[in-house]
Amino acid sequence: MYEDFQVRWTAQTTPTPEVVWDTITRRANAWLWEIEYEPRVGGAERGLTAAGGTVTAWDAPHRFQTRLEQPDGHRNEITYDLARAGASGTRISYAHRTNVPADELETQRDACERHTDLYRHTLLAAAEQFAGRPAAYASVDTDAARADVLAALGLPARPAVGDRAAGGGVVDYATDPFVGVRRPDGLLRVYDRTRWGWGIAVAFHGFTGADAARAALSLVPTTTKVA
Repeated sequence: MYEDFQVRWTAQTTPTPEVVWDTITRRANAWLWEIEYEPRVGGAERGLTAAGGTVTAWDAPHRFQTRLEQPDGHRNEITYDLARAGASGTRISYAHRTNVPADELETQRDACERHTDLYRHTLLAAAEQFAGRPAAYASVDTDAARADVLAALGLPARPAVGDRAAGGGVVDYATDPFVGVRRPDGLLRVYDRTRWGWGIAVAFHGFTGADAARAALSLVPTTTKVA
């Protein structure tokens, strides 16, 4: 049996709707991971969900939506509405509607809300600071302790926004589970998922090529190959 929930947010940012649209739909690896959307209603989504989905709204640069519906009743839908704000900025309205097994509801909802907040922050950073630049995404899972991962990245055990990090970076996001670092060449994200019984992952959204993106993760203590 599935239970429904949704996560919503709104934000205002300085780039134009065209820049934000491009970041959401064509440069997902600049703030999420490698995802492809066929640019039309009915087009395929590849990479956002394991099963793949379908583009259900493609009205550039105003409204984008993708949806997954499975035979067993599972549904997942993400919608972005973009409106011009002021002379050139954008107001973004985001809605994620989904359902999960009833016995996983609290865990999945908490994880989704916390992940979504970091994704929101990373989307805005990518659109505002790296607009239009080709992105490369790399990630690695680690079995090292959180404190050891942070120390290897030049960070204290309890980072705060503004702290300096290795590679010329500065902490731009800090919560109990997640840490974000903005560097001149990209955005580093530490996902500590141990509170939900999952592992720790470190991702880098780089803007100076794939090799540099993988190299940015070389400090992470792990036995897992960088993807």
